[in-house]
Amino acid sequence: MSAEASSFVWRYSPYTGTKFAIHLAIGDVVNDTNDNLFWMATRTLAQKTRSNRRTVQRVIDEMVTDGYLEAVKAATQHRPAVYRFIHKTGPMVWGDEPRGDISSLRGDISSPRGGHRPPELNITKHEPKPSSSSDDDGFNKFWAEYPRKVGKGTARRAWKTAIKKTDLDTILEATLTYRLSCSKETQYVAHPATWLNGERWADNQESLHTTTKPEPPVWVPCGSCQNGWIETDDNRLAPCPCTKGVL
Repeated sequence: MSAEASSFVWRYSPYTGTKFAIHLAIGDVVNDTNDNLFWMATRTLAQKTRSNRRTVQRVIDEMVTDGYLEAVKAATQHRPAVYRFIHKTGPMVWGDEPRGDISSLRGDISSPRGGHRPPELNITKHEPKPSSSSDDDGFNKFWAEYPRKVGKGTARRAWKTAIKKTDLDTILEATLTYRLSCSKETQYVAHPATWLNGERWADNQESLHTTTKPEPPVWVPCGSCQNGWIETDDNRLAPCPCTKGVL
């Protein structure tokens, strides 16, 4: 038990009734030689405080919110959750102010209650993951330009693959061209993921660089030539003037 934690609960706990009983029971089993940690099954706490497991868990969650407990390690199949008891000093509810430092109330306890070793703690701080809505890769610009808004999650995954194959400006330019060429009936517009997976931006680039041969001008034979050819005085064939340079 922890004389320091129990004394704190008696003097400063803001709770009453069942909540106070649970707070006091927790203070009674706090391991003040191991950074004020405690671990006890909610079933055991419910038996000690004449309540039920649901009430105990609700009160513990409330104490965490109020700052009187700190969650250290979540419960597993074989071990209860681990919490840290917080001496959150506020208005004194009962008794006189202790003389000197409150740590003088700490008992000479060399091991946790019951002789059990404290569980091994492996506390890992996780860095927050970047938001998937970040516009750093240009997806939001593409989504704003694309003429059909459907399957955004699938389109985002396709986008991550597409930008590895070509540059951002190429895709955005092709997207704008595709939007301007689409009909108003969206059912005929490709899904954005389909458009990206099919590398449709390349279709636009090919059409920009494709050149067609000019069609020859149309002419009508004059009737004096044979399919545009006439025989000269020296018995040679030459284009008829009616062809106007077509032959």
